[in-house]
Amino acid sequence: MKNFVLSRTILVLTLCLSPNFIFADAPEAQSTDRFPMRSIDRPAVMPTGVFNIDTTAKLTGLKTVGLDIDSQFGIVNKLEGQFGYDGVKFNTTNKKNEHKAFLAEHVFRLGLKYNYLGISHVSFSASASLPIHVFDGEIIQDVTLGLPVTFYNHMMAGGILGDVFNLRMRDKIEMTFKFPFWFGLQVTDNLWAQVKSSFGTIAMENKTNQAKWEAYGFWKKLPATLSATYAITHHFDLGASFGFDDVFKAKDTITFGITFSAHGGRIFG
Repeated sequence: MKNFVLSRTILVLTLCLSPNFIFADAPEAQSTDRFPMRSIDRPAVMPTGVFNIDTTAKLTGLKTVGLDIDSQFGIVNKLEGQFGYDGVKFNTTNKKNEHKAFLAEHVFRLGLKYNYLGISHVSFSASASLPIHVFDGEIIQDVTLGLPVTFYNHMMAGGILGDVFNLRMRDKIEMTFKFPFWFGLQVTDNLWAQVKSSFGTIAMENKTNQAKWEAYGFWKKLPATLSATYAITHHFDLGASFGFDDVFKAKDTITFGITFSAHGGRIFG
């Protein structure tokens, strides 16, 4: 029975700055009673009624401190809802590049993830994320779509095509195709380690109302993030991350993060 459960493991990952769990496709009845401590054994999407909350403190560019909140919750079998808030920032600048010691973001994010197919050692999902800009001009400005594919065994996993397409509708129409990938390892029963990067980006930019296509391979722009998640109990995790939005601009894009996660319950009965 143990070998059967392990062979049905499904992993999908999130964070740069949060654990964004690598879930396995274990039967829902097993996942809801006691959430697995091993990240690699957790389901691809939250089981029905089970929730997770990530609270992340991060330092960006050695000058901006931020606090973000993300959550995931199981709606029905293989369908997960997501809600996030980009949080508050200290010692930063606003959109007009005027110095501002404190900034409370007005962006909330709604999302869905559906794990539509799982076969031995491969998982297929679809995701969508919609930022809601409150008190910030147009409420809906862009949307992000993903087609995560995850390859895994009982000790390690890797994935491609997480958030693969972004369409910006306001104030100018722009679009971006990304090719992210990640690889993770279950180091111990409590500790998960992961690296996340990208093969490149193809973007239609439209900053001056003259749309043009640009391609950025990893040799031009290379994001990279190392992270680790330690399961304290079945209900609490502690995570840490270190990385760059662009390794070639390390000083301006360096990021440190610490995440505390809480999960459990059958909130829908």
